[in-house]
Amino acid sequence: MASELSDNRIRRLFNLHKILRSGQSFTKTDLMDRLSNSLPPVNERNLLADIAFLRKLGADIPPGHKHSAFRYRRPFSFLSANQQLDFNEVEDVLAYFRQLYNQMPVAGFLNLDRMYLALQNRADLLAGISQDSLEFQIVVYEGEKWIGPLLKLMRDKRVLSFYYQPFEGQESAKLLYPLLLKEFNNRWFLIGLHPEKNRLETFALDRITRAPRLADMAYQPTEVPEMKDLFKNILGISLEGGPAVPIRIRIQKPRAMYVKTKPWHSSQKIETEDEHSITFSWFLFQNRELKSHVMEYLPDSEVLEPQELRTWVLEVVAKVLDSNYKS
Repeated sequence: MASELSDNRIRRLFNLHKILRSGQSFTKTDLMDRLSNSLPPVNERNLLADIAFLRKLGADIPPGHKHSAFRYRRPFSFLSANQQLDFNEVEDVLAYFRQLYNQMPVAGFLNLDRMYLALQNRADLLAGISQDSLEFQIVVYEGEKWIGPLLKLMRDKRVLSFYYQPFEGQESAKLLYPLLLKEFNNRWFLIGLHPEKNRLETFALDRITRAPRLADMAYQPTEVPEMKDLFKNILGISLEGGPAVPIRIRIQKPRAMYVKTKPWHSSQKIETEDEHSITFSWFLFQNRELKSHVMEYLPDSEVLEPQELRTWVLEVVAKVLDSNYKS
């Protein structure tokens, strides 16, 4: 069966979806105006055909006339609709993602590689190809159950109320104006502003003990930090140890090859390399995640810069030797 999707049509669908997912209503004229400068070009006939195709995938879009413009009456995503795509359509979606992947090979923020592999995995299953040669690590994460509810609550841009229990502490009620859900090392974190102290706070989702809800509290921050810029020079999620400074560490081979082939952070550079070692550099906060990485590579690593981090490593090693290895 011939596929209903061409590469141009997939691009048009993505452009149309970006507009409709705002939740606002648009007349046919509004949509044509907004899509007038997009590529590939769109005309009235294929616009209506694309809207019909979105409905086929499960998008709840009203008929669109003078009393009811086009919009998503309920949130809709392409990934939630993938069960309704036939095999040929999946192949066309994969072709589109292959093009994106070639254009943006370092677009990790889009998780494009995971999405591509997931779609490829689905296509292979539909084609009856054995999956013995491909296996994903399955991590059971307790906090995953809160991701969906939190995303829905965050749309209201209001203070959240939830209960939280640290590993060493009692359960207590928390208030937070949410700004970002961030994943690091297979754990998710909720980051936002404390509505009374007006400071950033971070909470691990697996330590939230009861379902979050909207708090009966009027609060709108006067200034919201740009979260992408905030985490640009941070390894992980911990905000202590700033501002960012040059970090230089020499790591002996072969362990240095693990850092070379799986960089700690996007700012990683190789300064020097010889047959015995590699000297790496980063521009980062000196937070707990960075320090954990440094300690993980002892005794094969030496902190060269900054002196503060080098001193910290020496003090920790001396303390461990003094307390645990006394003769």
